[in-house]
Amino acid sequence: ADFAPRRPVHTCNTTLLPGCDPSVFDTTINTFRSNAFSFYNSLQARLEKRLTHGLTFQASYTYGHALDNASSANLGSFATGDFRDQRFPKLEYGNADFDVRHRFVMSYAYELPFGRGKRLAGNAGGVLNQIIGGWVVSGITSASTGNYFTPTDISTNLSNSDGGGDVANSARPDRVGDPNGKPCIPGTVFNTCAFVTNTVLGTFGNAGRNIIRGPGFQNWDLSFLKNFPIGERYRFEFHADFFNIWNHVNPQLFPAKFLFDNPSTDHGLDLAPGESGCPVDNNNENCAWGFPQSARDPRFVQFALKFYF
Repeated sequence: ADFAPRRPVHTCNTTLLPGCDPSVFDTTINTFRSNAFSFYNSLQARLEKRLTHGLTFQASYTYGHALDNASSANLGSFATGDFRDQRFPKLEYGNADFDVRHRFVMSYAYELPFGRGKRLAGNAGGVLNQIIGGWVVSGITSASTGNYFTPTDISTNLSNSDGGGDVANSARPDRVGDPNGKPCIPGTVFNTCAFVTNTVLGTFGNAGRNIIRGPGFQNWDLSFLKNFPIGERYRFEFHADFFNIWNHVNPQLFPAKFLFDNPSTDHGLDLAPGESGCPVDNNNENCAWGFPQSARDPRFVQFALKFYF
C-alpha cells in the first residue's frame, strides 16, 4: 500500500521536471500542536433612531481585521491550506479564515402615514381606511466584504513534505501578481493570473496564507405588514415577507456541501490557451480554478395571516 507505514511515497513529478529523481520520503506523521496565536482589532460604529413619526431604524458598521496563523486545530477549513513548515508556524501569519474587513447592517421599520389618525387621510373610515391604513414596511439590509482563502497546488508538491491537516496539502503556487486585482478570465472571482506553478524542487511555493479575498455579499429582506381592525378588540394581521427581495446573486468560492476541499482555489498545472478543454478556458488543468462553486440563497417569499382576539 502506498501509504502503509515504512513504505515509500513518491512525490517527484517527472512530467513537470523530467530530470528530477523520484526520491523516497516518509509517509504522513499525524501531530497535534498548540502553537497558534491570533489578534483582532476593529472600529465599530452604531446609529440609532428611536420611534418618532412612525419611523425607527438602527445602523451598525464594523471595520475589523482578524489575523492568526491557524483558524482551526489543523487548518482543515473552507479556506484550505496547512502549515508549510511545521517548525515555523509564524510563516502562516495572515488573514484569519473568518476575517471580514467591512460589514454593514441596517434594520428599519416605518408605519406609513395613511389612514385613520395618521397625517394623511386621517379622517378615513370604513372601506377606505381598511385599504390605505395600517401599513408597516420593515426590513434588514446587510452588506459585507468577503472572507479570505489560501491557494493550494494540487498538481505539484516539490517541497519534499507530506503536508497535513484535513486538506492534506501544504504545497502552494507562486504568486506573481495581485490576486485581488481585476480577474483576467471572464467569470472568475479573483485574478487567477496572479499565480503560476511552482517549479523549484524543495520549496513550497511562495503564495501566502489567506491572500485571496472571496466575493462579498449584499442582501435585502423586506416585510410588508397590514392590520385589518375589526371593532376595538379584534383584528387580522397580514404579512408578506421577501428574503433577498432583489434576487441578487451572491456567489461563494466554496461548494455548498464543503468536504475539506475547495476546488476554486486548487491551482493545477499552468496550460497554454486552448489546452485545458474546460467549458471556460482558464489556462489551468483544474477547470474550477477561480470560479465560484455555490451561491447564497435566492429570493424566498412567504405569506402569513394572523387573527388577534
